[in-house]
Order: sequence, then structure tokens, then C-alpha cells
Amino acid sequence: MAVNKCTNNKQFGVTNLNNNYNRDPGTTTGVQYLVPDGIDCCGVIDNFDAIYERTGTLYFQIWRPSTNGHTIIGQWSTADPNGYFNTGWINPERCGYNNQGTERITVLPGDLYGWWTAGEEIISYDDTADTVYEAQLTGSPGVGTEIAWPMGTTTTNRRYGIRVQVDQNNNPSFSDLPTSTNVFETVATGTSIWKVTPSDNDVSDASSLTVTMATNTYFNFDPNNLVVSVSSSLISVPDQTLSFTVTDQCGNTGTEDLTVVVVNIAPVIQNLPNSTSLHENTVTYEYVYTVSVVDYGPVTCAINPASSNFLIRQAGASSAYWDIYTVSGCNFNYATGASIALNVKCTDTGGKSDTETFTVNLIQNEPPIIHNLPNSTSVHEDSDVETLIYVLNVTDADSPSLTCVFVTASTLFRLRMVTGGTKWGIYSVAGATFDYNAKNSYQLDVNCADERASDVDVFTVYLIRNDPPQLTNVPANISLSTSAPIGYDVYNVTSFDTPGADGRANQLTYTITCVPTDCPFTILASGMLQLNMGITTLSLVGYDVSIKVCDHRNCGDIRILTVNIVEINDLPEITNLNQNLNVPENSATSHVLLTTACTDFDVPDDTLSYSMTCSPGTGNNMFFINSGSGQIRTASTIINYETLAVKSFTCTITCSDGLALDTATLNIDVTDVNENPAFTQAAFSVNVDEGPGGTLLLASGLSSTDPDVPETKLYSLDCNPYTGYFAINSGSGALSYATNYDVDPAGGMPTKVQCTVTVTDSGGLTDTASISITINNINDNAPTFLPAFYSYFADGAAPVSTNKLSPDSPVSVTDGDLGAFGQITYSLNQSSLGDQYFGITQSGEIFVTKAISVLGYGSTVSFEVVASDGGGRSSRATVSVVVMATTTTSTTTTTDRYRTFFEDSRNIAWFVPAVALAAAGVGLSAYMALTYCKSTGPAFKLACRCCKIEKVYSEARRYDVTRLRPRNLPTRAQAKGLRILARMISYTHDADSTRIHSCDRHSYTDTCFLTKQEKI
Repeated sequence: MAVNKCTNNKQFGVTNLNNNYNRDPGTTTGVQYLVPDGIDCCGVIDNFDAIYERTGTLYFQIWRPSTNGHTIIGQWSTADPNGYFNTGWINPERCGYNNQGTERITVLPGDLYGWWTAGEEIISYDDTADTVYEAQLTGSPGVGTEIAWPMGTTTTNRRYGIRVQVDQNNNPSFSDLPTSTNVFETVATGTSIWKVTPSDNDVSDASSLTVTMATNTYFNFDPNNLVVSVSSSLISVPDQTLSFTVTDQCGNTGTEDLTVVVVNIAPVIQNLPNSTSLHENTVTYEYVYTVSVVDYGPVTCAINPASSNFLIRQAGASSAYWDIYTVSGCNFNYATGASIALNVKCTDTGGKSDTETFTVNLIQNEPPIIHNLPNSTSVHEDSDVETLIYVLNVTDADSPSLTCVFVTASTLFRLRMVTGGTKWGIYSVAGATFDYNAKNSYQLDVNCADERASDVDVFTVYLIRNDPPQLTNVPANISLSTSAPIGYDVYNVTSFDTPGADGRANQLTYTITCVPTDCPFTILASGMLQLNMGITTLSLVGYDVSIKVCDHRNCGDIRILTVNIVEINDLPEITNLNQNLNVPENSATSHVLLTTACTDFDVPDDTLSYSMTCSPGTGNNMFFINSGSGQIRTASTIINYETLAVKSFTCTITCSDGLALDTATLNIDVTDVNENPAFTQAAFSVNVDEGPGGTLLLASGLSSTDPDVPETKLYSLDCNPYTGYFAINSGSGALSYATNYDVDPAGGMPTKVQCTVTVTDSGGLTDTASISITINNINDNAPTFLPAFYSYFADGAAPVSTNKLSPDSPVSVTDGDLGAFGQITYSLNQSSLGDQYFGITQSGEIFVTKAISVLGYGSTVSFEVVASDGGGRSSRATVSVVVMATTTTSTTTTTDRYRTFFEDSRNIAWFVPAVALAAAGVGLSAYMALTYCKSTGPAFKLACRCCKIEKVYSEARRYDVTRLRPRNLPTRAQAKGLRILARMISYTHDADSTRIHSCDRHSYTDTCFLTKQEKI
């Protein structure tokens, strides 16, 4: 739990000791006082200050809550501290007591301070609402006195002139904690290694100090006896830093570290130095020796320096035993060193080690001996299988592992272990090629070696030569008829050959050549000479056939067989081919292209026949030859140049007399012929709307074909008298309007047109088709008002049934569309009036449908007339109606008066056009007014005082005169009508009309406008 610490010079009680504390403390003796407002922090007592009224010994005290009340934990006395006192109590003295050394006790929050004197009371007070505990003691209190406060009297309304000053207490520390201490790693668990001694300069803190140690795996701390002990094994444990903290009763702390140096004990190798023997031929991974090492912790052993022939590794789970092995592939040499010294170093985890020597003595190797060399044997040069030709007798005194090789490698012989035995044999290689003529003997140097030494000797192989074969029934002379068939046995050639290696018969082969060349014979492996082609057409009288027989190595002498040919046939011959021929596409079926000319001197005894084959094979479907006459014709298949992937063909023509034949080549090229284009249909139809020039009527174009690919086609159009109204794209056939095409009355074009279209190919061939074009009437004209603005007058007092607008003329609308699209209907948009005051006939006449007097006499109202055609298109025009006032005449009394302006029909006749002209002149008036007001003399400036720019609407809404009340003026048109009316009135009734003329159309003031109204 955190404790509130005092700051230096913190005071409790009276802060400012002065002459206010001058009340007589009284004469009662042996009185004990205790201030209930105690100390609220933790610190040390520095001094007491008090106001003394008389001499005597005063005891300052600190009380602490205890079991039965409070107990004195510190008491200090002072007698006559200042040496002088004023008995009149007018100038009391300020006296104090400074605690030093062992008297600087520690106070805690909740401690109380007080005082006691054996004689009369000493400390004075003032009349302030404070409280102290007061008791009269019979004996002298001392440290350890316990009283169940409060007791006796509780005195109120007194503040005694006393205060206590507290300082911050000192931090605790350790008095004898070194920076480090040594402990052997073998020390037993539970062994005490150090006792911690805390200290504090504040004497009363010493007994309350608490010490803690940061948690450590290997050491334990007992806070009761302050002893550090070993809590677990220290074997192979690194140095440890123990952190201690001492805390006093105020929560002040001091921290120091103790480093425990764990002293490591070096390992000991027990069974070295030592030695063993090893054969120098050792090359495999083998166990050599086990090293025994003693240490209190794990150790690691290594050969130092490392060896390429030996390794050491831990034996099992314990690091106390390490095995030495040879490395697989190790290499020892007795000649370079008869022994090897291995330094074995064993190191524990603390870095301490022991090194001893292990010696390996090498056993020298004995060399092998070849007992049956030099020697020799003979081998037939035809030998081509693996054959054992000699077995070696080799011994080795100390190595069962021997390897024999040729010093110089051979491709014809090899050394290997005899199959099924333990001896080495010399073999001829399977597939070996010997040549006696090139080399008739071979010297083989044999090297037999163990792991270390060898013996070398010589073995010689002599070749036995192969004899060549010989023909036994050639030369010879025979006859052969031209009627002999292919495969006919002409002559059986025989021969003799001496057996080869191991008595095997050699495979014999026969070859022939002929004079003249290209002889029609072949000879089989058996020696049979056969006819391998027909000779019915042969014209030669005979052949000299040279024959040769060979085995796999040698050939015998060449001998000649003469073959005489009898019954020779005359050969046919084609004389007019081997040429090129062009055939146009679409040639007629069975058209004769060419007749083959073939001669044969045996005709008429021989009958000639013809055949033909074309390449590519598609030519066989287009051309054929008459087998009897030799005529080459077109076939029934129509020849289409554009669809042929290949257009050139090579045809081979054969002429045969039944025994012999002749061939010739004819190259046929199919040529292109221009063909007519054609529309895909005889008639086309187009249904489109009327429209402007450039509008596509048939965007995809007119479809047509042409067998010629590729081909350029051009389109043209003839629409008789309407040709100029349409255009056709000459390349794509796309159809469009050439100019604006209007079927409405203004255009007067027909709604259906018949045209002829022509397509022409690059060769001038054409085709035609008809096109029927239907043109649809569309709503392409909106209604048009002429004029766009209408002005009327209406009698505001007349009954609705008789109230008509003046002048009595309808609105005028035109629409250029044909038929229903040109039929007009009328309606009114009176949303600006807030009600439906007017109606309109379908002939355009506007009439009153509701009493209009509410609109205000003299007011001008505006609304829209809407004209809609049969296709839903509409236009709008503005209608302005001036509501006029009339005089009502009683049936019994007649009042004579002047006729008003609007009662005079002559005024009405010119007023209506004047309204329109006045509207046009408003803009000019505004410009003149602004110009004159800026640039003319005082007279005009005075006339322009009625002008206020941009306030016409806001000012007009404020007028409220008896006869002219423009209360609702939501539109610009109404305001303009009112101003025009006011001007017209001023022309008649006000000689000072200049003022009105000079005012801007948007600038009527209250004075200017109301003056005109009042004169009406």
C-alpha cells in the first residue's frame, strides 16, 4: 500500500506564530494536551515551535494509535529555552526545540502531537474555534505510555501557539553488500552464501526495514533472517546477478546488486594417454577407442586439431564417454608416418578443458604377386563374343581385396573376376572388331594391386587370320525370254568359305553389277539371281552380270554371268505431250482438250490403251482420257475457278501396248472467266420516315453476289423523276436521302416511290432489281403562333355570359404536318391567375368563363394559350388581357358625365395597336431616361426624381387606390400592362406627361405612380 511521504519543512499546527497567541494558559499543574488534528504524511520530526508564557520544563510528544488508545513513541523536553519570559503576557516569546540525531524519529500518517508540563501550563493560545484533548496526570508520562484518548476534558475554542515541522526521511541502504561473491558449482542445495544487512540513517526506521530479492532460478532469499541460499544445482550455470531492495516504513527504497560468480571445476580425461594399432589399408568407418571423461556437468570432446581420417562423437546419452572412429574414405600411408598422434580435448560448458593424447600405430601393407605371367594365347580375328582367354594366379599375404587392370586400357580386351570364382580372368570383349591385316598381335600389361601396393606383368594375344570365300559355278552363259515374269529365278550362284572362329560358318553376302547398267536383276542372300522387273518391253539383247561373294571380313574374286535376252517387243512412244494447256472455267462437259499421239511398230498386232492420273488429285474429277482413242476431255464436274484451292494440275498420261508402256506429262492451268453479278432477290422494299438529306434508308446496303472473287461491284439508282431525292453508295449499296424529303403539304413529295437499282462488276457485266420505297409521314413540325403575342380588352363588370374579349379575333396557329399530325387543339395555362377565368374554342377564340372583376379594374393579366398537334407536339403564346371598367346606369336615375377613355369606341380602335407599340418603346424610354438624367439640365433632372431603378414590382404591390388596385402582380407582363395603362391615362388627363415619359420602365415611385392613379 502506498504511503503519503512528507516534503521537507512541512508544518502541522499554527503556521504563523505571533503575538495573537497571548491568552493566559492557566495555572493548573501536570496537564497533558493532545491535538486531534494529527500528522498526515510519513517523515521525520525536525523541530517543535511554541509560544511560551512562563518558564518551566516543557515536554513535546508524538502519540501513535495503539490497541487501547494512543501510545507515546517520542518525547523531548526543553527548560527555559529562550532564557527570558515576560510575565505580563503581553509579549510572549517564541521558543522551539530542534530534534537532533537519535531523536529524529519517523512519524506516520495518523500520528498525533501534544505536550506536557509538570508545573503550571506554559504554552499560550488565542480564542479560535479549535479543539484539544486535555487531561491532568498524576505521574510523569514517558515513551511507551498508553492512554485511551480522549480522556478527561475536551477543550474547545482554543488554538494553542504550537507547531511541528517534519522533513522527508532518508532512503534506506545496505551496509555490507559487496559487488560479487564466489560459489563453487558443486555447492549443495540449501547452502547459505550470504546474509544481507540493511541500514537507515533514520534510527526509528531501522527496525521496520523490509528486504526483498528479485526472483532467481538458482538462489532463494529468506526475508525473515535475510539469508541467501542455493535453491537448485549450479552445475554449468552462468554467473547470476541478485537484485535486493530495502524499503522503510515511508516507502523509501534502496536497491543494490550482488553478482554470484559460479566457479567451474575443469573436466578430467581418465584413460588417456593411450594407443592402438591400425592397418594402413583401412578406408572404412570403423570404431577405434572410447575416451572416458569426468566432470560435474556436460562436456564436449573434440580432436584438436581436427583430423581428416578420424572423428570423435558422444557414446550414448552421457557425455562422460566419447568414441573415436575412422572416417569413411580415410587414407593412411605407412611410408609417410608409422604412427598418428590425436590430441583429444574435452571442454565443459564453463569453458574449462582437459587435453590428452591418443596414438594410432599403423600396420604396413604386404604387396600382391602375379604367379603365371608373362604368358600368351591365340584368338581368331572373327571372334566377336565375350570369351575367357586366360585366368590369372594372384596372391596377397595380408589383403583379400585385390584389383587387376590393364595398365593401358583396351577396347578389345577386359579384366574382370571370373564368373562364379574368386580369380581374375582376361576376356575378349563382345562385339570386338579384329583385323589381322591391320594388327596381328596385342601386348596387355596387367597390374594387380591391393589398397597400397601392386605387381605388373605381360600377357600377349596373337590373331588367327580369316580366309575369303570363293564362287564355284561362275563364270557361266544363259538365255532369258522377255516373257519371263517378275520374280523369275534366273540362275542359282554357289560358293565355298572356310569356317571361322570356334568352327562357326560365316554369313555370306552376294552383290552384282550389270553392263549395261539398270539391269533388271537382283541376287538374294541364298545366291539366287532373280528378275526384279518386267522385261517384256526390253529392247537390249543381253547383260553381263558381275557377281561377288563376301563374308563379314573378306571378299572373293569377281566372276561374270552372261544373260542373253530373246523374244524382244517394240516399245510404244508418246510424241505430242510434255506441254502446257490452258482450260477456261465453265468449259462445256466432255469438251476435247487434246488427243494423245502414240506410235508402236507392232501395231496393228499390238492394241494401244491410254490412262491418265493428275496431281493434285482433284484434277482427276475435272479431266479424263478416253482409254481407246487417247482424247483428253473435261469431266462432268463444272470447273469453277473461284472455288478451286489449286488451279494448276500436272497430269501423267500412259500409252501401253500390253507389254510395254510410255508416259508423258501434260500441265493444265484453269483460267478465270468474268461472270455476271446478281442481286440476292429480284425486288427489295424499304419503309422509312421522311427526313433530311443524308438520312440512311438502308444502312446495310443492297445484297448481291458475284462468282468472281475478289470482285469490285458498283451500284447505281434510277427512281425516274424522283431520282434526285435519293442517293446510293456506289461501293456498299447503302441507300439514303439525297436532299430533304418532305411528304407534308409544304414539300408535296409522294409517300411511295418505285426505283431500279443496277449492280455492275469490273468487267461491265450487270444485274438489276427493283426497290419499292415507302416514306412515312412523321410529326416533324410543331404548331406555330402568328403572331407570338396577343393583347385583348375585357369588360370587368359585364356578365360572364355576354363578356367577350376585344378585338373579337381568334389566335392564329399553323402546322406544316400532313393529316392528323397537322390537326390543332387549344388549351389555356392560367396557373399564374390562380383560377380558370377564360376559355378557348377549338377555332382559337378566347372568352370569359368566370367573373374577372376580382382581378382589378384597369389591371392587365397574362396567361398562355397552348396549341397541340395530333402527334403531341405543342407551342405556347402569351395572351395579355386588360380588365376595363364601365359605368353602371340606374334604371330610374341618369347621371350625366363625360365619357371615359375606354367608353369611346374611337379610342379603342387605336388603343390596341398602341399597346403593342408602347411595349416596344419601353426599352427606348428607359435608355433615354437614364441618359437624360445623367447628362441634361435641371428641368429634366427634376422630372426624373420619380425614378428608382429595380423597384417596380415591390412598389407596385403596395398600391391600394380606389379605382385601380394592382394587388396581385406576380408576372412581369401584368406589371408592364399596368404601366402602359397609367401612361395612356396621363396622356389624356395630365398635362405634365413629361414626368411619365422620362421615367424608366422599372422605376415608378410611390409619388409618381399614385399621382397618376388619383387623377383617374
